[in-house]
Amino acid sequence: MDDDDARARLHDALRDIAAHHREYADTAWALPDEELTALEATASALRPRDPVRRAAWLFASDWVELGDRRRRDDFDACDAELARRRADAVDDVLADGLDAVERMAAGAKVPHAVGTALATAAPLLDAEMLAWLAGADDPAGTTRAETAYAYVAGRVRDGGAGLVDELIALTDDAVARALVLRAARDPEAAWQRLEALPDGVAEQYWKRFSHVGLGGDFPAVLEAARGLVGARRYAAALDMMALYGKRTDSSEAAAVAATALEGLLAGGMSDPELPGLASYDYQRVFGLLGRHRTAVGEQRVVNLEWQFFPALGFDADAPALHEALADHPGFFAELVGYVYKRDPAPAEDDQATGDDAEQVGADVDDEPESPLDAEQRREFATRAYRLLRSWRRCPGAGPDNRPDPVVLQAWVEQARARLAGDARLGPGDSEIGQALASAAPDEDGTTPPRAVRCLLKIVRSDRLDEGLELGMLNMRGVTSRGVYDGGEQEHDLADKYRQDVDDATAWPGTRCLLAALRRVLRTRRPPRGRPSRTAPTRPRRLTDAGS
Repeated sequence: MDDDDARARLHDALRDIAAHHREYADTAWALPDEELTALEATASALRPRDPVRRAAWLFASDWVELGDRRRRDDFDACDAELARRRADAVDDVLADGLDAVERMAAGAKVPHAVGTALATAAPLLDAEMLAWLAGADDPAGTTRAETAYAYVAGRVRDGGAGLVDELIALTDDAVARALVLRAARDPEAAWQRLEALPDGVAEQYWKRFSHVGLGGDFPAVLEAARGLVGARRYAAALDMMALYGKRTDSSEAAAVAATALEGLLAGGMSDPELPGLASYDYQRVFGLLGRHRTAVGEQRVVNLEWQFFPALGFDADAPALHEALADHPGFFAELVGYVYKRDPAPAEDDQATGDDAEQVGADVDDEPESPLDAEQRREFATRAYRLLRSWRRCPGAGPDNRPDPVVLQAWVEQARARLAGDARLGPGDSEIGQALASAAPDEDGTTPPRAVRCLLKIVRSDRLDEGLELGMLNMRGVTSRGVYDGGEQEHDLADKYRQDVDDATAWPGTRCLLAALRRVLRTRRPPRGRPSRTAPTRPRRLTDAGS
């Protein structure tokens, strides 16, 4: 067979089979020795004549089976033997010049292994490899740069810090110098050297800095994050801060994270490293901002949480936004305006008549929206709805989520006044009711707490009552039970509401609401001890005539 490529393919296939069975000769499925000997003889007869093709199998993967059972479970011995064979192969190819080595790297599946072997076989090619590094930005020189980088990394590993300075002195190219510093794998020492080098080297260094693989004890996380932000690698900086969250819990780190997030927004979210960020990373970063929002700036954090709220994932925790909702009724009314259309007619509580009533239900702008405006409104509506659903803090409440009656009443009055002016009092009342459902019980366990019960007597709104009922039902969240538990949980909860009804004799509105909740739980629930086959019903509308 004269075709060297075909010889190489056959040789590599037969060699792989023989090596695999030799390496696992102690298994039941391994071929017998006589058959393997015949395979190896055939493979030897088909060895390619070209030394590059002949050694290609050594660079086909980071893990190569050598066919030596003695080294199979000794990884260090296996790596040492593989490194020796690779260095010998590169030395043979180098007899035909660096062009042959470049051809070997171009055909290898792991060209970095060629560079590492070259550093062992011919450690006197520093100038040539630095020239290859200088072309790292040229797409045509990618393989050469990867090979040269592995060569430099191998040389620095063996030559130490002194060799780093020698290699930097051999070239004036900023890219080559930056890659030498990166190959040394000593970031803090590299940063010290950058101070004495031209600014272009630092720019290229941070452009190529790898923020992964630095080890769990890496101490200079914040400095590295600042360098990445300076190079406009905002997503990489955030990824690093999320990865090393325990080392970056400070107001300084929060400020760097805020700058990185603002950089992403300013760049139109076009950072090529952005897909590497998951919702978990955003959650950790915004957790950092939430803990230090006073130092960073309350409004700054609120704006960032609003912009990145979709990235936080399902049932997102946005402490600054949630606190802003609880403290600022105008902000709450603004979100309601994003989600709901105007009321078709003024609500009874608006008490608007004549021309005023016509204005309450009218649109602000009768001109048709552009497609861009419509898309933005849909996005804002979705974001605002998810934010309202994730809100678990009662307005006017302290850290224990127990509302102050005076503060709660003032918040509700201001919110309802703004909602009435926006012709969205109906849906707004429903959202207020759902927010009230998150209020913590009184110290004696009474639900809803006294502050909410007082509010129900003052604000007589069916939509608010319905929202509170719906919110209390939804506060249960996801439930689980055994196969034969049936409606045991619903029975127990209905019994609790029955007791609450009996205790709320002085609160007619609250009695009506708790009775409705009890009816919902009793409707279509399975008997005790039988599996449920039906879903819970939607809460019915209340008519609180007695409050």
